[in-house]
Amino acid sequence: MTENVRQESVQPRRRTPLQRVGCGCAVLVWLVFLLVPCFMITLATQGQITVALSDVPEHELRFWLVMDARERGIGVSLPTISQTSETGVCVQTTVQYLLWMGRGEPTVFCDCFERETADQPWGMISTAMQSCPAR
Repeated sequence: MTENVRQESVQPRRRTPLQRVGCGCAVLVWLVFLLVPCFMITLATQGQITVALSDVPEHELRFWLVMDARERGIGVSLPTISQTSETGVCVQTTVQYLLWMGRGEPTVFCDCFERETADQPWGMISTAMQSCPAR
């Protein structure tokens, strides 16, 4: 007896858009995981990492090592421009601590700057250990 075997063409299963997004997220997480040692080595050798966010003074993302006698960890400062006018700007900076030894309280402070024209340098007006005033 002869059996008739039907050969059907087997097509690979198509991936859904959700599976593609999931793979993309997994690759992104893997890249972040691989870059963490580079970040930590740079932080350990230089003591701080600063990223300028604009040409406004003090508007920079900053990570630094906290190496005090009672506190050890990483400090993070996150600035936001909270008030702007044509000749003045205020930068509100929130400082957070990621400590593995000791305790650090989050801090907020406000630095205000002004200049007469766009081509002149910024001059500091005031510094306050509180949130910047609303517009």
